[in-house]
Amino acid sequence: GNDTAFVVRVLDKLPVELDLTTLRIGASSHPMTYSLKANGVLEFLFQNILLPDSTTNEAQSHGFVAYKIRTKPNLTVGTTINNQAQIYFDVNAPVATNIYTHTIGEDLSMVFLTSPQTIDNQLLNVKIMPNPMHDFTTISYRLEGVSNFENTVFTLYNTLGQPVKRQTFTSNELTLQRDNLPQGCYFYKISKGGSLLAQGKLVVE
Repeated sequence: GNDTAFVVRVLDKLPVELDLTTLRIGASSHPMTYSLKANGVLEFLFQNILLPDSTTNEAQSHGFVAYKIRTKPNLTVGTTINNQAQIYFDVNAPVATNIYTHTIGEDLSMVFLTSPQTIDNQLLNVKIMPNPMHDFTTISYRLEGVSNFENTVFTLYNTLGQPVKRQTFTSNELTLQRDNLPQGCYFYKISKGGSLLAQGKLVVE
């Protein structure tokens, strides 16, 4: 955006594979209220948030809200659950978030954050597994036609915009250890030779 946001509304249509009775609301970056509509839409409302635009104050232009919810029992192995939210800044058209895909596995559930985009007409795809992370997570990216990963850097920022971790890719993926990172929401950037390739969110539980 290019101006202060006064009201931010987040709408998340919860997939039918989730058990709505297990919903638990977690932390948020700013005071908010929430409601779960009859059609399964979860709404978060940030009134008078006064969120600055990124060109005025990039570090303070971020916000987040977290929640937990369980899947319905007895889902078959291989079931995929996709989720995407819509963010409304004041009266502007909604901004769609990245798509989360949760895959049901045997004794293990993996969560992928996929952020496809096009750079110089080449498709870029980033995956984080798992996200949220507990002890570690693996970040991988694929850029069509590119096999040289030199000078590609992953940087993790806290909600104040301060870098808290930085690692260099030696292949198309790296493993990020949690170490002493506190619980919360973080933002990442992947850059190559100083040019931004991708950015997104990583949650630490």
